[in-house]
Formats: sequence, C-alpha cells, structure tokens
Amino acid sequence: MYIPLFIDFSNLKVLVIGCGSVGLRRASLFSNAGAKVTTVCRESEKRIEGVNVVSIDIKENDIETIKQLVKDHHLVVIAIDSESLASAIARIAISLGKLVNNAVDSRL
Repeated sequence: MYIPLFIDFSNLKVLVIGCGSVGLRRASLFSNAGAKVTTVCRESEKRIEGVNVVSIDIKENDIETIKQLVKDHHLVVIAIDSESLASAIARIAISLGKLVNNAVDSRL
C-alpha cells in the first residue's frame, strides 16, 4: 500500500542516480525544494546549478560502491534504464534504512 507524503526537503540529502531526462528533472525538483542534491552520472557534462555531480559507472555487483554512495543520504532516487541495477541499488538503500524512489519500478 502506498501513502502520499508531504515532506519538507529543506537541507535533506538526496541522491539521484541517473542523469537522463527523468533524473535531471527530479534532481532539479529536489534542489528547488531546498534539498542538498548529488547526482550520479556516467557522464559529467550534464549539470544543474547547485547540484553536486559524481561521475561513476555503477556496476550491479559493486555493493560497497553503492553503499558508500547511499549511506549519507535521506532519499535515493533511481532513474536509470537497467531494471536489475535499479533493483540492486533499491535493495541496498532499503537495507540501510533509506527512502527510495525508483522510476524503473514503483514497487521498490
């Protein structure tokens, strides 16, 4: 069961994984809401003012890298094409007690 929430994101840390149109739109949305946003991109050329960018190509089996990226954030937004990688990231984030918004699969 899903429940809509209204959350004040001022000064909360949001990690957006994926810098396609969906990822950039969500990064901009949270940044405009006052969140401290970090995006994870394979390419560093896509930037939004006020948003930190980490250039890394995450692999599904690189659990430690995923944990390091996720650990200091309140919300993890997953906006990537790979369902299996998105699921792996979501599982790790949930296991660390993070809120997850998965654009690939809303059930996660």
